[in-house]
This record gives sequence, structure tokens and C-alpha cells, in this order.
Amino acid sequence: MKRIVLILALALVVFTARAEDDGKLTIEIPSAVQAAVAKEKGDTGKVHDFKRVNESDGTAYVVGLILDGKNYALSLDAGGHVMKKEIDVPDTDPKPLKIAGTPPKVRATLQREAGARSSCARRRRLT
Repeated sequence: MKRIVLILALALVVFTARAEDDGKLTIEIPSAVQAAVAKEKGDTGKVHDFKRVNESDGTAYVVGLILDGKNYALSLDAGGHVMKKEIDVPDTDPKPLKIAGTPPKVRATLQREAGARSSCARRRRLT
């Protein structure tokens, strides 16, 4: 009888473990952080991203929220204190800067350091 109960308990544990394993990595979130996120997102907000960041001064959490159609990045410490809340602007690639768009003194320095040749003259020589 004890063996049957033990086998059933073991089967239940194995089945529960398989049911919870959906292929996603789960992390334990302190209740203070959960409460702070719930307070910041309110009733209408939505969490779309959640990361745990190990920094030199301790663990922090970065949460991506959608509030009123705008993306926000919320940084929290492990105690649930909001360290930073800002509108999350997607990174755009930096635009290439042409030498003509630099100030005259910078342009003169670049040309001097490049051997006083313009990039056009160098290109003509190479082709």
C-alpha cells in the first residue's frame, strides 16, 4: 500500500513538472518587484518585456510596459523601488556623417591627419 501511494505521488510530481515546462525560462520575481510593476502598469497597462539584470551593485529588473499606447522602460531594484522610468524610444542606426557636415576646424584637422587629401582624390587614385 505504501509503495502504491509513493508511486502515485512520484507520478504526480513528474506530471506536474512536465505540465509546467513549456520551454520558457522562468525566473523568480520578488513580491516587492511584482507589486511595483502592478502599481506602475495600472489596470490598462500591459507588460511586454521583463529582464533580470545582474549589475555590480546588485540585481535589477528592467520591465517594458505599454501605457496609453506608448512604450516605457521601467528599471527597478530588487526591493521594488523604481530607479528609472522613461519612454522607450527604439534605437535607430546612426546616420553617416559626411565631412562637409563637420565644422571647419574639425574638417581641417581631419584633412591634415589624413594626409591633406580629400576622399574623392583618394578614390580616383584607387580606381
